[in-house]
Amino acid sequence: MIYCRSRSIAPSDLTNLLWSEEESSSNPLNALKTVFHRVRSTLDQLGSSVGHSLILRKDGCYIWNQAVPLQLDTEEFDALCKAGAEAEGDARLAYYQKAQALYTGDFLPRLSSEPWVVPISAYYHNLYIRTVLESIPLLDERQRYEELVALCRSAIALEPYQEALYQHLMRGLLTLGRQAEAGEQTIRGLEEQAKRRGQLEAQKKKAAQD
Repeated sequence: MIYCRSRSIAPSDLTNLLWSEEESSSNPLNALKTVFHRVRSTLDQLGSSVGHSLILRKDGCYIWNQAVPLQLDTEEFDALCKAGAEAEGDARLAYYQKAQALYTGDFLPRLSSEPWVVPISAYYHNLYIRTVLESIPLLDERQRYEELVALCRSAIALEPYQEALYQHLMRGLLTLGRQAEAGEQTIRGLEEQAKRRGQLEAQKKKAAQD
């Protein structure tokens, strides 16, 4: 609700999100009311009637109280990425670096398999990788190779199957005269690519069998 706080959400949409067909309750609307009662009761521990102040019921739908000031890192990340895309040179790099500092991993990782989470997570992940790949040549032009190497390492930790990241990391290390590390990263990159190909082949075989 916080992520979608700018719009009302119908009870039917919430029941579909919370319970699959296999898990569906005999009375989903009552079950949903029970969930909101528990959530509001938990929030009330922060102060008297906080739960009812934050989660409102309007025209039969639920909505987060937009009058309450709220700052989301997802929105800040998105805004910084868009500002960077519209800027150039040092300004673009500065915006992207602020955005990259905010991105520490996938969106709601504990709910990563939920259908509504998957596209949102993919959007932010791809946006992060795009800022990284656009930042690398900017750092290279400015001969900020230590930062380039650090950025590649951080990005690889979050996206180990992006071949271009290993290539940029290897070049950065070689430029810094760290040949041994460059060799190690080359081997690791090849191993990750082989692992990825193996996973894709397994997925294809499983799909063919199904």
